Amino acid sequence: MLIRGERAALFPWFTAFHDDVMERWAAFNNGAVIDGVSPDPMAMRFRATKGIGSPSPIEMPRHQTWRRQYETEPYLRHLCDDAVLAHGGALVQKLMPHFIKDGPGYAAEVVMPLMEQFTHFLEEASFRALDLRKMPKSSS
Repeated sequence: MLIRGERAALFPWFTAFHDDVMERWAAFNNGAVIDGVSPDPMAMRFRATKGIGSPSPIEMPRHQTWRRQYETEPYLRHLCDDAVLAHGGALVQKLMPHFIKDGPGYAAEVVMPLMEQFTHFLEEASFRALDLRKMPKSSS
């Protein structure tokens, strides 16, 4: 809110600056800029901006998308705790070569599906409060 006082003439640039900032802020928040003509603040009415505009689409990190997907279809839920931990251990074994020195290196077509499955495993392990230290280790 900008209330012009007796010293406003000393800063002629500020009104344009303020208007620009307010327009950008309103656009960012899917809101509107209202020029209150009434000099009496008590005559102004305010309401929540929730629901005025739809929020702008936000890109979501891949792991959050995977977490949400697993929430809608928790396909590991029927397994016992040991089977879930074994599944996680097997995923780690499949992923490990791609992250160690002299391994095959990062291959998105191989690693990304495994990372998605590992995220699903972590969601299930978190849901069950499993101790990941009990995950089976490599046999080698």
